[in-house]
Amino acid sequence: MDSVHIAYGKDRKDVSVREQIKKAKELGEQDIIFDLAATHRSFWICWLHRSAIRVGFPYHRLQRKLFYDVTVFRSDLNFETDCLLEMLNLFGFATTYPPLFDLPGEIKKAERPYIVYFTSTSTLIKCWPVDRFAELIQKNASKYEGFDHFVLKGKEEWESIDEILAYNHMQKNVEGLVNIDSLDKTIALIKGACLVVSNDTGIRHLSIAAGVASVGIFFVSEQFICLPFRYLPRYGPHNIVLSHDGMPPSVDMVSQAMQALLD
Repeated sequence: MDSVHIAYGKDRKDVSVREQIKKAKELGEQDIIFDLAATHRSFWICWLHRSAIRVGFPYHRLQRKLFYDVTVFRSDLNFETDCLLEMLNLFGFATTYPPLFDLPGEIKKAERPYIVYFTSTSTLIKCWPVDRFAELIQKNASKYEGFDHFVLKGKEEWESIDEILAYNHMQKNVEGLVNIDSLDKTIALIKGACLVVSNDTGIRHLSIAAGVASVGIFFVSEQFICLPFRYLPRYGPHNIVLSHDGMPPSVDMVSQAMQALLD
């Protein structure tokens, strides 16, 4: 890419609205803007740059009229990447199906096959209970003794994996990974795995882009309603676990989804 422009949003509450608008305008005139986010920040950018051809995939008809010149339909039952590629189809480009992600990066070299578990997300309300993750890892460490079971820690302090490791301290094939401090190292870890088990978060998206089998854990809370099918490709070795009542799924449900992929 030739350049990166970062616009201010709610992550910079110390910046006034006037400064946020000024920063967004600094992007300058473009021939075409593809909005791959459909967030308040990206709406602002599209609205402030009316000279461009603005392409998006918003939910609501009013958003289509206000912010874009041309849009593609968006469905919660369609894998979101497919919607993004349809923006190229609008211009006559032929895209492949399934998509060729071709995620660049090295592959972690390991003596034994391994499974990666990521137990946190960007927000606590989307996290499967820690005690269930601990039980799941213990159960599968015994069931799949020929595998190493790596528990990846997030970057924030609250994303501790100490409780899970304490629960599994007798399992010699369970290891906590707390020093994966770069994107390159994370990609290498994911690309070398046989399976990735995580909540609805970026680690799972990386596993899809790397073509590595994944199990995503979804559920509904008072503050958050999951939209699992938007993030479930209908191709490749990927699965989700979602109970019929929307409650956090059981350990057995997740374990069965893992077994189906590993088998």
